[in-house]
Amino acid sequence: KKSNDTTGFKIRRITIFIIIVLCDVIVYFQRSCSTVLADDMAKSYGVDPSKIGIFSSLFYYPYSILQPFSGLLADVVEPSYLISGSTILAAIGAFICGISKNLFVGYIGRFIVGIGSALVYCPANRIQMNWFPLKDYAKVSGVFLFVAGCGALFAQAPLALLAEAIGWRWCFYIISISACILSILTLLFVRGNPVSYGYYPVNELLAEDTS
Repeated sequence: KKSNDTTGFKIRRITIFIIIVLCDVIVYFQRSCSTVLADDMAKSYGVDPSKIGIFSSLFYYPYSILQPFSGLLADVVEPSYLISGSTILAAIGAFICGISKNLFVGYIGRFIVGIGSALVYCPANRIQMNWFPLKDYAKVSGVFLFVAGCGALFAQAPLALLAEAIGWRWCFYIISISACILSILTLLFVRGNPVSYGYYPVNELLAEDTS
């Protein structure tokens, strides 16, 4: 039996949107944070700051390679599971970066962050397409990208001030804790399709539930 509770549906839809966009905020933040923390990290590792450039680039290799698979998986696997699993993996990578005593271990953590960050955006797009009318998709996607992009802004001056106050390692720990919390919230409160909660499909052509 399908539910006609429009108020409950709208509240759940907004809640889902907020959670998934915050997951992507973490992605943008992690993508940019190493630039601001480079000098502190190089000093702590005892290496030339240019070596941190390699650290930064290790995010992009797995991220780029996994993007096509991210889109394919979002069509056949429950998108919220992908986002939750990826976000917790990125959290693990950030934690490894924080505890690393040498650059090689930092490289491993950064690479894991790239893997975890790769499977967030496409599943989030799939969720938006299922929960919002297709005629509103461009507007919803625009708002999503604007808010998610703020993660890169937070990874600039605010991160520099935070690192000065608590140290670069604790910055990674905070990122890791935040990502863990968002992963749990995604698993508990997000589903890729309204029909999973007993609502009518928003877009009939996308009514199939892949969960």
